[in-house]
Amino acid sequence: MSALAACTAVPDSHVTTAPLTGDIPQFDGPWAAELTEHYRDSRSDLEREILSDGVITEDEQQALHDWYIDCMAGQGLRVTLLDNGGFDLGTTDQDRILGADGVCLTNTLSLAWEMRANPENVPPLEGTHACLQRHGLLEPSFTLDDFIRHFDEEMDPTIEWNAWSDFHWSEETFACNRDPFDILGLFPEDSTLEPYRG
Repeated sequence: MSALAACTAVPDSHVTTAPLTGDIPQFDGPWAAELTEHYRDSRSDLEREILSDGVITEDEQQALHDWYIDCMAGQGLRVTLLDNGGFDLGTTDQDRILGADGVCLTNTLSLAWEMRANPENVPPLEGTHACLQRHGLLEPSFTLDDFIRHFDEEMDPTIEWNAWSDFHWSEETFACNRDPFDILGLFPEDSTLEPYRG
């Protein structure tokens, strides 16, 4: 059975939890380490079939999306794929979400998105910083070190919400984090966010 034919409303033996047997393929390229890790930790034949050649095509990514949505439906959750690659789970009931994810969750979905959006596997904060500068939202003098320091300070629970918090949690910063090189077109065309000047 091919990976694309495996998207059924009721999980079958091809896509349900199956222990890894045999060798892990030898991956190369910028994402080799992550591909090896995901293959080793994969939970289904579907994931391993998709990962085995080191490339996740759009059709294969869609197959994973379809299977995840169908699988979650089988667990009683109506899931919707969002434009940014995330999912609306249709509920905030964490017990239901965790229970369903225990059956259906596949980390290969997030890897597929990351590989498409960041082919050279540039470190996330470096890519986000470059994206925000490219869109004119950070001054050229606002260095990557400055950017990382601000992110680290945001983790301090004693610091109150401030202008950086508004910038950090903006739609534009989120888009640059998810799509640092504007490959997927997530950056809002109608952005009115003011540049952060420190």
